[in-house]
Amino acid sequence: MALVGPTDAAGVAGLMGILRAGAVAAPVPDGLTSREVALALEVLAPSLVLRVAETIATDELFPAPDRDPEGPAVVVLTSGTTGRPNGVVL
Repeated sequence: MALVGPTDAAGVAGLMGILRAGAVAAPVPDGLTSREVALALEVLAPSLVLRVAETIATDELFPAPDRDPEGPAVVVLTSGTTGRPNGVVL
């Protein structure tokens, strides 16, 4: 899942929510041009794109899913200064 939004507390909460759901997170920071976001989404090819809300609040706790400790958790993009950015799986 691509997560488009700021790298603040709400962004971290969104990232943690994706991981808690058992999905692979691909953060796309705010501040990119529309062309850069389009290229990031082309490279990542996410199954779902989420936008971080300004505030995230919940009183509910959800159990952590069973995750493969060796499986992918996050995909980050390289800067792409010498060409297309690449996704790096963590």
